[in-house]
Amino acid sequence: MTLASYNEREWGHTGHFFSWHWGALGAARGGDAASQSFIGNTRWFVELERRYDGGFVHQFQLNNMDLGSFTNWRTTGSRLLQFCLPRKKLYITGKEGFSMAAITAVDLQEIVAAGRFDPDQRNTAGDLLEARGRRPSRS
Repeated sequence: MTLASYNEREWGHTGHFFSWHWGALGAARGGDAASQSFIGNTRWFVELERRYDGGFVHQFQLNNMDLGSFTNWRTTGSRLLQFCLPRKKLYITGKEGFSMAAITAVDLQEIVAAGRFDPDQRNTAGDLLEARGRRPSRS
């Protein structure tokens, strides 16, 4: 689910701080290709957080969801964990591997494509099956 939600990370019951905090780490559970896909699709956002001094700042006002709780928070630690994913030196970044198999290339494409559906649009089961290349049976 994290991998498919690359384009809607600003939503969450506490705002989007924790959504962005754990997103890349969650996507990495699907393997290196999944991690690379998520980071590639969200790089634009991380670049907007970057500060002149090398730190990263939380954009609390996004999506008109300023809950006031996370003003002046920093995301530097989150980004450091994200940037350390390829090294796999910490258990949280994949040291000694993960307990699930990596997502295959075909599945990865389908998962990323699923993230392109507009959550505000009502899609029928037929629409979703057709997008996956399967025609719904007509009885």
